[in-house]
Amino acid sequence: MNLSESDKAKLENIRRQARTNRANENKTKNLNVTSGNKIDNRDSVRFGKHKIIIILLLVVLNIIIWTLGDFSNWKPFGIGSTNLESAIQSVKSSIIARVGASGRNYESGPLEDGTAVLVDDLAAYWVKGGTVYAANGHAKAWSPSISYVSSGKVTYDSVKASVR
Repeated sequence: MNLSESDKAKLENIRRQARTNRANENKTKNLNVTSGNKIDNRDSVRFGKHKIIIILLLVVLNIIIWTLGDFSNWKPFGIGSTNLESAIQSVKSSIIARVGASGRNYESGPLEDGTAVLVDDLAAYWVKGGTVYAANGHAKAWSPSISYVSSGKVTYDSVKASVR
């Protein structure tokens, strides 16, 4: 069969168009299908980027909360909580029954090689080596059997600053 040059060019264009259509059909078949709707691959890539951004934002938020948060009552894997808890327990056991140790707000933190404990923002205690000391008059009134702190560095203000 003899074709003219223009017919050969038309035939080549038709073949090229058919190859392009087949390639596009194969790409479409490889796309995910949800509820009968075809999803463009670009959308799934964009969603993947969004997921990564969300995860990174959550990590950054977690770091911010970790550094700025109040973790006096939080015990991550039990790290650093034993001394604070035992100091609070020692203070609770020193408070007389008339005042009552339960139902109060206890905050603790490290201070001068010991542990500072502030009760209800009023009574300031300092615990070192298992011995409880009063840092102000409220603590001495609530726990008359304990002694005042002999160090001038441990005061109500230093106790309050160390538990914040």
